[in-house]
Amino acid sequence: MPHRRSLHRTMNALRNAALASVAFVLLLACGDADHVRVPPADDAGSEAVQVNSGVNVCPRFSGSLVMPQRIGPNESSNIAVRATDPDAPDSLLIFAWSAASGTFTPADKAATKYRCGEIGTESLTVTATDQRGCVSTLQIDVECVAN
Repeated sequence: MPHRRSLHRTMNALRNAALASVAFVLLLACGDADHVRVPPADDAGSEAVQVNSGVNVCPRFSGSLVMPQRIGPNESSNIAVRATDPDAPDSLLIFAWSAASGTFTPADKAATKYRCGEIGTESLTVTATDQRGCVSTLQIDVECVAN
């Protein structure tokens, strides 16, 4: 469970040429970015306020798919992973695939094709890096067979 802290702020806002003072208490989970609705002084609606905790949360892998898991000579396996970034858009994640042998096409997307380089169990590594440089790693094993 993430560390939680209470943040108390008083916000002074100029709305409709009148000075309004709005006080609110916000409970933040460290690493999360929340949108908070703050009622304006005249109760006519609400304002969206972006609150960032300043803590970067690393990407999280939530699944993988390998088809087929056993790869013969001159064959390739379709591999895909799912990763999310808890504090930024998932579309900004940067992926990189690597292995001791074999090739990836492409090597920089969440979905790739892998072709074996040697017979035996091969550990494939994929990293997901967020825009602030936090890296998460996932290992996937495939079996490279002679036939």
